[in-house]
Amino acid sequence: MATKGTVSGVIANMVTLVVDGPVAQNEICYISTGGDRLMAEVIKVVGTQVYVQVFESTRGLKVGAEAEFTGHMLEVTLGPGMLSKNYDGLQNDLDKMDGVFLKRGQYTYPLDKGSKWHFVPLAKVGDQVEAAAWLEGKGLQILERNYRCKKGEIDLIANLDCVVSMDSLVMHLASLMATPTVSVWGATHPGLGFLGYGFGQEGVLQTDFACRPCSVYGKKPCKYGDYRCIWSIEPQMILDRVERLVGKTE
Repeated sequence: MATKGTVSGVIANMVTLVVDGPVAQNEICYISTGGDRLMAEVIKVVGTQVYVQVFESTRGLKVGAEAEFTGHMLEVTLGPGMLSKNYDGLQNDLDKMDGVFLKRGQYTYPLDKGSKWHFVPLAKVGDQVEAAAWLEGKGLQILERNYRCKKGEIDLIANLDCVVSMDSLVMHLASLMATPTVSVWGATHPGLGFLGYGFGQEGVLQTDFACRPCSVYGKKPCKYGDYRCIWSIEPQMILDRVERLVGKTE
């Protein structure tokens, strides 16, 4: 039987529970409030007192609310198609969600169970395998081809004076190589967490409009029809930002 708990204290997203059974460090639980189930992770256990960190807003959560523990830690679901997905930190498929901001208590399954994939097995039932062994041939061929392609791209980026890109993979590769980068933002927004590693605001080029961002990934058509967020950024603005980052060009 799953361990259950009752909320005994709330401070922002830190919640204290009194539990009726065993609980493990880093175990996941769900706290029920106002019809929502809020995911939380155990960060400390002291006897029957359990401290959890809730991954969402705890507004409206009150002492006495009930919680149920899952018996497992935060996990990632692996399977075909995941590399083409847009996930948040809890592996929710953001393309299945509506609006710019996620709704509290809303979770999605990370994979498409109805999709069919071409599978070329490298092993058969009864074979002994080791950790990280390849069991499928098609994916191995794709991975090897992509690795060769990306390695050449990374080598090129690492030797550039500056990179100009959209908020894309190129921006992230350049930031990993510490290459000065100007990223041009239109419908999307860096404030949603898509800047590259160690990326500073001096490399962000964007214009402010009340309609930005129109969606998390900018896939929705412009409601005005003129895509003003991107067309308002002129070539000279990009050149000026490049010069600011790497110095006056000849």
